[in-house]
Amino acid sequence: MNPEEGKLLCKMYLDTIQQEAETTKKVIRAIPDDQMSYKPDPKSKNAHELAWHIASSEVWFLDSIIAGSFSMGEPPAPPPPTISGIIEWYDSNQKDRVNKLKNLPGRGVFEYVYSARSASSRPVVDVSPADGLESPGHLWWKRGRADEHVSSGERKT
Repeated sequence: MNPEEGKLLCKMYLDTIQQEAETTKKVIRAIPDDQMSYKPDPKSKNAHELAWHIASSEVWFLDSIIAGSFSMGEPPAPPPPTISGIIEWYDSNQKDRVNKLKNLPGRGVFEYVYSARSASSRPVVDVSPADGLESPGHLWWKRGRADEHVSSGERKT
């Protein structure tokens, strides 16, 4: 992939990320403050914890792309105490990361795809030619599919 192709793909993905961020904010904003402690099951996260998990995970994912590696690093910061605080944090940090991604060189955004490894040395995204996943675009597709599985209650291990 040449740098121009990398920049084009980055722009396409960033447009989608920005649209999805608006949806994420709407979903989090829909949690009433008096229902932040609601849990559908004793083993579940409460609504406040889940909102923070969604917001902080998206920012972590963008940070990982910027850094060129997916590692857990430091534990996440404690969540803001209110839903509006989570939305403010998410809005500010998500926009900051999108701006950083816009300024990466074209090749820098996708060059990690073929060598990305988790802390356990397992590939973060399987891009083996046998699976037909030779294009960086499949990284976004696989991330989206993983999100669908998590949101539908399925777990992919």
